[in-house]
Amino acid sequence: MIIDRLRKYAVQKIVSVLFALTRPISYHKTSLILSCMLLKLCQLLFRQVQHFFRGMVFRPTERILDDVQSARFEKLKMEIDTFGVSIVSNYFSDDRFAELVSDFDAVLAPCPPRPFRGGGTVRTTTVYEDDPDSSARHLYNALARDPVLLSLVEHIHRRKISTLPRISLQELVMAADKPNIPEPNAVLHSDRHYHHAKAFFYLNDLNGSSGAYLYAKGSNKIGNIWRLIHEVDIDVRESLAVWRRRLGLIPGHLSITGIEQIRPSLLRHLQHPIQSMDGDRNSFVFSDNIGFHARGNMVAGTIRRQVHIHFTYIEVSIFGELIRRTVLALKPALRRVVI
Repeated sequence: MIIDRLRKYAVQKIVSVLFALTRPISYHKTSLILSCMLLKLCQLLFRQVQHFFRGMVFRPTERILDDVQSARFEKLKMEIDTFGVSIVSNYFSDDRFAELVSDFDAVLAPCPPRPFRGGGTVRTTTVYEDDPDSSARHLYNALARDPVLLSLVEHIHRRKISTLPRISLQELVMAADKPNIPEPNAVLHSDRHYHHAKAFFYLNDLNGSSGAYLYAKGSNKIGNIWRLIHEVDIDVRESLAVWRRRLGLIPGHLSITGIEQIRPSLLRHLQHPIQSMDGDRNSFVFSDNIGFHARGNMVAGTIRRQVHIHFTYIEVSIFGELIRRTVLALKPALRRVVI
């Protein structure tokens, strides 16, 4: 029994180390000293310079796009560069969309509803390219292998995609008696200090009252001095929040469920209009998540059915990418750990 426990502990440690090594570098470990030394601001500026030089030498993967796809890609590229977000309605034909809805329902069918931290229930699961289920693979291939999406992701990151992403299926149901519980994803925030892509496919009609994606248009651009001030401000407040928790003090007035929200005065100076990406079912939302974004509010009795396509893993270090490829070559079953 002791040997079994040691073996289980060793496996857990190996998995956690692999997970850490193959994840992109986010903000530095929260430290008040490093925050006051403006380390996060230096990271952000370095990433912007890196992104600029990447763009000078980047050569995208050649993909075969028909006339409709080419026009769609050019429009998306322009809107992403300008606003940081774009939405395309009626992305697939009606027949193809009906097939994807059927696949979505089939894949989520075995997943029991679980309580959701913001009230209501959620059913969710993750699908990878080698999923043994035919419905999961069909849904995956339609979304994660879409040539317009992959071309746009490479444009946002200014680097080629060497590993296909994971996709997450989610059905979020708010009860009729939904309590008013603050929820971290509903707080306007920026995920990382570098450009990175994320996409959302709507399986039902969504608007500002049923959880449609919110985005502050234009916040993907870092040239605004108020954005730099915000990065320093929120970095210091996040470091202070750690000490508040350690000392058992109450959170600051700008903290919501452990997430530091953007200071309202700075948000006014930034002058980025916050738009709800309302869309009918069969709409695809494309986003550069360096910009400010959030999940829209969900009122009682509403439902949100979405597929999320994640690409953050693209920004791992060369060392992390080497480890990822080695793991996938030797042990494909560990795909869920390294992607």
